[in-house]
Amino acid sequence: MSRLHHEVAVRRSTALHALTKQLATRFAVVAVKALRGRTALRMEQMKIPADT
Repeated sequence: MSRLHHEVAVRRSTALHALTKQLATRFAVVAVKALRGRTALRMEQMKIPADT
């Protein structure tokens, strides 16, 4: 079972590395917004755009 967990962790790490490499190569600036858990995510989704 631990071998399976290790394989999944390696795949996840490899995919994350590939994605961040692609973003860094494609864009000059990459901004990251830190969310604090589910509440912050829900609040962000419920936010009403200012231009409507």
